[in-house]
Amino acid sequence: MTMYATPERDGSAVTVVRASGDLVCLNCPLIPGRDSYSRFRAADIPTMLDHLDFHQILGQHVPPATFLRLRTEHADNFEKGPR
Repeated sequence: MTMYATPERDGSAVTVVRASGDLVCLNCPLIPGRDSYSRFRAADIPTMLDHLDFHQILGQHVPPATFLRLRTEHADNFEKGPR
């Protein structure tokens, strides 16, 4: 599991992880319900970036390093081509 952002470590409003081939936004306030989360395929980094943009629009802190790391991974995967 790869941790991109956590409230404890980064002061992020949400926890963003890559687990079991998915990108997951845990405790996501955009999704109603207790213990809610948003899940995206790991290859769909642009959708996760859009999702995190919504958090920022709503005034919820997502560290800039999270965006940078996801964009870097997306660029690296794009250069490597499909697997």
